[in-house]
Amino acid sequence: MKTWEQRKLGDYGNIAMNRRIFKEETSTEGDIPFYKIGTFGKNPDAFISQKRFIEYKSKYPYPKKGDILISASGSIGRTIEYQGENAYYQDSNIVWLNHDERLVNGRLQI
Repeated sequence: MKTWEQRKLGDYGNIAMNRRIFKEETSTEGDIPFYKIGTFGKNPDAFISQKRFIEYKSKYPYPKKGDILISASGSIGRTIEYQGENAYYQDSNIVWLNHDERLVNGRLQI
């Protein structure tokens, strides 16, 4: 049996966030929901184009299915599990742990 060992979160990964989206790059209707700190975990009120989403998702950090997204505006707030849907999140206010495969995403099985 393996004994319990204390580790720092930074031993497993680093905090990641999406590439910045500027207000003029959003619209009130569109292809991909863009979640800001006020709409995180709720209904989006802004959207980005499919083209920008594909470009940014391929070039910059993007959460993996099962990653826990954390609102972090001043303090740790709401958390949601990213389900793999096409969506984009406000940089620096919504973050996740970008980790290697030593951590497993998903729900705890009891």
